[in-house]
Parts: sequence; C-alpha cells; structure tokens
Amino acid sequence: MKFEQDILDKIRRHCLLKPNQESCGLIYNVDNQDKVYFCKNISSNHKKNFLIDPEDYRFCSIKGEVLCCYHSHINNRGFSYEDIYNSLKSEIPYLLYNLKQDEFFFFDPIKDQTYKKYIGLDYKNGVNDCWSTIERYISEELKIPIADPESKRSEKPDENLSWAYEDRKEWMKKMNLEKIIPNSIKDLKENDILVLKSLNEKIPTSGAILLKNKLILHQRDHDISKIECLRKAHFKMICYIGRFKSE
Repeated sequence: MKFEQDILDKIRRHCLLKPNQESCGLIYNVDNQDKVYFCKNISSNHKKNFLIDPEDYRFCSIKGEVLCCYHSHINNRGFSYEDIYNSLKSEIPYLLYNLKQDEFFFFDPIKDQTYKKYIGLDYKNGVNDCWSTIERYISEELKIPIADPESKRSEKPDENLSWAYEDRKEWMKKMNLEKIIPNSIKDLKENDILVLKSLNEKIPTSGAILLKNKLILHQRDHDISKIECLRKAHFKMICYIGRFKSE
C-alpha cells in the first residue's frame, strides 16, 4: 500500500507539532480519495505509547473506509513488538513516522498474517526459545529442513548453551550456512540467522532471524517470542551471522 506524497507530508507536519510525544491518526478513503485524520492520543504515557480515541476511529469509519493507522516514534527507529502485535490483531496496516530519522515504515498485517503464529509464545527451553523459534520459521516458511544444533536442550533448562562459532562450525557446515561478519546493518540480508551475545555474556547464547524490512523474529530467555524492528542495540550484540549458501 502506497500513499501520495501530500498524505505523507500531512502526517509529518502533524507529528512534528508535538516532537516530544507520539502522535497518531488514521488514513481513510472517501470517493476514491485518501484523507488524513488527526486523532487524539489517549495513552497514559504519550512519550512511549499511543492509543487512538475510539470516537475518532468511529468518525473515520462512518465517513469512509479506514485504510491505515499511523503514529510517530520519537526515539525507536522502527516498529516495536507492540506495533506489530496490534497491527496483526486488528488487521489494520500501520504506518510509522520516525522523527529522529525523518523516515516512514509500513507494515501490512494481511500480507504478513503468517507472523501471527510465531509471536506471543511463552518461553520453554527446547520448545519455545530463540533457536526452536528460528528452526520453526525456517522449516515452515522457507521450507528448508534444519536440525536443532543441541537436541537435548530441553533437558538442560537452566543452562545457556554456547553458540560460539567453534562450537557450531560443523553444524553450520551441515546446514549449508556460511559465517559472515557484518560491518553494518546494511550488510544484513533477509533470512540471515543472527548470533547474539549480550554485554554481560562471555559467549553468544541466543539468536534471531532477520525478516524482510529489517524486522527480526526472536525469543529471549524467559520472555515471549517477538517480531520487532532491528535496532542498533541488536546489531551491537551480533557476533556473526549464518547465511544460507546459494545453490
């Protein structure tokens, strides 16, 4: 879904009116003409969240067809997990304007409805964790058979297993994965497996898979599975990536 430049300009001007908080609104269509409606943000924390007033949505839906919900971010580069989750749940496309980068992002929940089954899963070691989530996505969406590098992880619920390259070198060879050291976010490609190490870790013990539009699917220890925008903080955690070799 693409919008004319004048629509984007109106949204940008609206968001810049209050640069220290999230603005929000709706794009709706009347007689084949797209229109922008500035909505009231009724969230309790305007700096971090937005919530459109139901009366504003009702007004637009009576006037015409609601096409998209838009909002601004004053810090985060792209979509948060909550943005992706709420867009998928409501089945309303989301348009995001980032004030800091002066950049727009778009997410279509109908086109990417399959994401629903991968998010919001409660953590369970060896069943729903970072690697089993990656394995499930690769097997089901990419149709690539991929074996769990540690088949007995579920028997070690309190142990963070090593994903240091030397410990996974043979597994990566069997899975037809090559090791890449990215210099910037631009070096990353869709379907790359990102091997991550947090600041307080000596070795990498978690990972994510890069989806299109620089979204990542991941599940950190004792947290639900999430899809959100890859941020600079994520990139700093990357030790190396596994990229499927071309046939």
